[in-house]
Amino acid sequence: MAIVLPAGLRGRLVALVLLAVVPAFGLIVYNAVEQRTAVALNARNDTLALAQLVAAEQGRIIASTHQQLRSLTQLPIVRRPAWHELCAQTLAQVLKQHAQYINVGVIDPSGDVRCSAVPSNQRVNLGDRPYIRRTFETRDFASSYQIGRITGKPTLSIAYPIIDDTGQVEGAVFIALNLVVLFDDLIRTVSLPEGTTLTILNSEGAILARHPDAPAWVGKSLPETELVRTIVAQREGTAELAGLDGVEKFYAFLPLRVVPDINAYISVGIPREIMFAPVNSALARSLAWLAVIATLAGAAAWFGARTLVLRPVSALMTAVTRLGRGDLSARTGLAHDSGELGQLAYRFDEMADALEGSQTLLYLTEAERRIGAARFENIVNAAADAIISIDAGQRVVLFNPSAEQIFGYRANEVLGQPLDLLLPVRFCEAHRRHVQGFGHAPETGRHMGEREELTGRRKDGAEFPVEATISKVAADGQSVYTAILRDITARKRAEQAIREKDRLLTTVGTMAKVGGWEFDARTRKGIWTEEVARIHDMDPKDETTVEIGLRFFQGESRKKIEAAIKGAMENARPYDLELEMTTAKGNHKWVRTIGQPVKEGDAVVKIWGSFQDITERKHAENQIRQLNMDLEERVRQRTAELEVANKELESFSYSVSHDLRAPLRGIDGFSQALMEDYADKLGDQGKGYLQRVRAASQRMAELIDDMLKLARVTRAPMQHEPVDLSTLAHSIVAELQRTQPHRSADVAIEPGLNASGDPRLLRVLLDNLLVNAWKFTGKQLHPKIEFGAHHNNGTLVYFVRDNGAGFDMKYAHKLFGAFQRLHTIAEFPGTGIGLATVQRIVHRHGGRAWAEGTEGHGATFFFTLSPEPAQTPA
Repeated sequence: MAIVLPAGLRGRLVALVLLAVVPAFGLIVYNAVEQRTAVALNARNDTLALAQLVAAEQGRIIASTHQQLRSLTQLPIVRRPAWHELCAQTLAQVLKQHAQYINVGVIDPSGDVRCSAVPSNQRVNLGDRPYIRRTFETRDFASSYQIGRITGKPTLSIAYPIIDDTGQVEGAVFIALNLVVLFDDLIRTVSLPEGTTLTILNSEGAILARHPDAPAWVGKSLPETELVRTIVAQREGTAELAGLDGVEKFYAFLPLRVVPDINAYISVGIPREIMFAPVNSALARSLAWLAVIATLAGAAAWFGARTLVLRPVSALMTAVTRLGRGDLSARTGLAHDSGELGQLAYRFDEMADALEGSQTLLYLTEAERRIGAARFENIVNAAADAIISIDAGQRVVLFNPSAEQIFGYRANEVLGQPLDLLLPVRFCEAHRRHVQGFGHAPETGRHMGEREELTGRRKDGAEFPVEATISKVAADGQSVYTAILRDITARKRAEQAIREKDRLLTTVGTMAKVGGWEFDARTRKGIWTEEVARIHDMDPKDETTVEIGLRFFQGESRKKIEAAIKGAMENARPYDLELEMTTAKGNHKWVRTIGQPVKEGDAVVKIWGSFQDITERKHAENQIRQLNMDLEERVRQRTAELEVANKELESFSYSVSHDLRAPLRGIDGFSQALMEDYADKLGDQGKGYLQRVRAASQRMAELIDDMLKLARVTRAPMQHEPVDLSTLAHSIVAELQRTQPHRSADVAIEPGLNASGDPRLLRVLLDNLLVNAWKFTGKQLHPKIEFGAHHNNGTLVYFVRDNGAGFDMKYAHKLFGAFQRLHTIAEFPGTGIGLATVQRIVHRHGGRAWAEGTEGHGATFFFTLSPEPAQTPA
């Protein structure tokens, strides 16, 4: 709504005086608002401090109660159920000594109250109380705000378990604190403003204690009230709202953290009306004085206006009338002093003087216009940007050479055509409306494309981005619009490339949890990337300095980073550190920070670098380190167990060997004696039986010998040294030919086969394989045995091949087991221990053994040896 001022100068002066009072009025109101804000802030701080005081006082009482409970659990009368009467008497004395206690009692593991300072005529069971269950489960203090089951009053109940000598829970002691007494004690020591309320309530909105009017409120549940919803939602803070009694108050509230295992809150409220009363009174006084001052100023303006303003204005109006009628000699006749009216008279007289020479100036102006037009034409033709003018009908009237190059049209193809020719079809209608709107706007120039990107269209139909400014002038009563356009295709491509690089760097930094930073060496102010701010749990927009950055480090890490920054700034020394830090939200992290000084001349002007979150890596390293320690300990334990087991096994083996050999020798000896001494009395069948007994006992002895050999292979310590396997194989085959000269075989041993291992064990390995090949080719007319090696995926594989009896591959899994035979003793003698011995020797050398064969067409046994076989314990 427009302000209507009086028509006369006198009335307007009075109005101006009154308007001058408006800022003072605003200042008074603003000051009152500021005072109310300050009062509100103080009220919030006072209420919050009072709430914290209540919480701290309860914390002190709870700590004292914890000590009392520990003492009670040590009393014999509490620990012995039979002394329940003496227990009740003692607890009654404790109750009398502590005014804030409402009850003290002992319960058994089932929850029944064994004895209580407050007697009860009926059985009371507290086993369903959450704090009782928690104290039994955790074997520690547990607490709860509640209505006492025995006393019927609001209490803070605390329990502590009774642990017997065997570590079993045999009951618990509880103390119920009287919340009304606690509140009354606090109120007597603290000065509260009139109308202040103190309330303790739980997260369900149940009121546990209140001041004042505790009887009227305690026990009520008000979960849907605005105060309760605000407290449960925010947990800690302040608010200005209607309380439980409907009175607007300033509230402060916080959880009672002194009782961590329950959800209870303390709230303090102070009425708004009482807090704002002094401010409202001061505002009323200030407004009354302002009204008096405004009335006096308006009267002075009314009576002084005629002499000081009206007479000079009348002379000015007379001179203006004469000048308007064409009298260029009209003057005001007023003194040209420094006042506003004197300056106005001076400017008017000066204007009249200037009008007398106006005719000459008109001729000069026309000449300058013609010169300016010629200059304009030269500028348009030489401009590097496209310059296009259109008339009021938006037809092209000017199209310079640069426009021809950019759009691909000749000027004669465009002049007189609608501007739509140079625009994509989808933008034509919007552009016409934009030009029409600019024609009605007061400004004469405008930068286009601030809200959305502009697009042009070349003669070949290709679209391209442009940047443009538009201006308008009036020519022959019509508006002419001129646009200066620039093709920004190259710039847009460069900007897009930069954006893509920024996005890639940001993505990589987020994935690697690494960002960049730098700070000025002189001002110590810095900047950081979003990832670095995220690692610190801070907003990227927050200001950062060297001092702010150092606050996140403590102890040894703080010393290291301070020394590194000092060395970088004073000696241009770069650094690379891994440090512990605590973020703004209290999270502990490991980070790696790298700093690189930047010098100008001989001075360090700034330091920049990277910052990376390596917490996960550090945790993994710690876990690996702990796992290695655990593994080493388990290896030591397992080694010790194996040593004991091996010793026991060796002792057992020799014991078995001795115990079995003695009866075997007896069987064999007596059988031989029978054969020699009573041969004439035994028939052929009896002699056959004795021969079978002797053969079985001798075979049993061989089995015992082979078992001992197998045990020695497993337990014997290894000597790691180079071994010529080809030479070993030749010596074994020579021994076989010497012991069985009636046999001949075609044996091929590849020369130069070497290995690294225990010479004795490797000889046993080859001996078993070559002896097996010799044995199982015994029925062939042309036996062939081959020992060689080949590479398989970079691993050297040794093999012993023969054309003997072979085996069925479905039994290949049994070959390397002890006492596993695929042929009868009658066909091929042996105990079935040889291949088991081979496999154990190969395993001790870190390799593996396997076999391939075809029944009746021979077999091949393969094995590998590790370059540095593992030393298994003896």
